[in-house]
Amino acid sequence: NDEVYATVFCEYKSQKYGVNKLRYDLRQKGINEDIINNVLENVQSSDALYELVKKKLSNIKQMLMF
Repeated sequence: NDEVYATVFCEYKSQKYGVNKLRYDLRQKGINEDIINNVLENVQSSDALYELVKKKLSNIKQMLMF
């Protein structure tokens, strides 16, 4: 299943590579463009959520130090 493969591939590689590189690699592997778009949309949402949580935790740590 291409969607499962693309999802696992992006989860594994997204910490190292950006969205454009992931898109390029998936295209090279012959994954359908609609599948690529769906998977990368989820990766971008996950990355944004991760950054938000990271920022909030940093703020909490600073507050606890005072």
